[in-house]
Amino acid sequence: MSGSVSSCRARITCSCRSGFSSSVTPLAEPLRSDVPGSIRTSVLSITGDLFIIPWSKLLYSVQTGQGAFDKYFGMPFFDRLTANSEEAAMFSDLLIGLNRADAPAVAAAYKFSSFSHIADIGGGTGHLLATVLASHPGPRGTVFDLPHSQSGAAELIIPP
Repeated sequence: MSGSVSSCRARITCSCRSGFSSSVTPLAEPLRSDVPGSIRTSVLSITGDLFIIPWSKLLYSVQTGQGAFDKYFGMPFFDRLTANSEEAAMFSDLLIGLNRADAPAVAAAYKFSSFSHIADIGGGTGHLLATVLASHPGPRGTVFDLPHSQSGAAELIIPP
């Protein structure tokens, strides 16, 4: 599957060479891991085996009504994430990246200050809840998720 990532990277990361140095073009900047709003792990996640293989087995699911992911990997999706911390971290980063812009809009759209406690079920690292709590004084918050998904939640939610 790395061929698809390489070809994608080759089309986007067009380096400009001048002498002995090279630089990344502006279009490729978000693919860097050291820039705010990086989409690097999101791209690697959705072009990796965790997503590509099940999609390539879609016909099996259509014909049988069974999940291709479970058949190929031998376990349900979230069990696979529990068993593979690297894939779990990439999936968590993917979800944060996909929802990063939504958190401030959600925090602004509702009057969360009227609640004493807010629970984010399936809240992962707590990014949405942390944004809501930062925007609304008063409420406390709890993130419920699988252990591998919650890593980093305490640092975001519990003040130092």
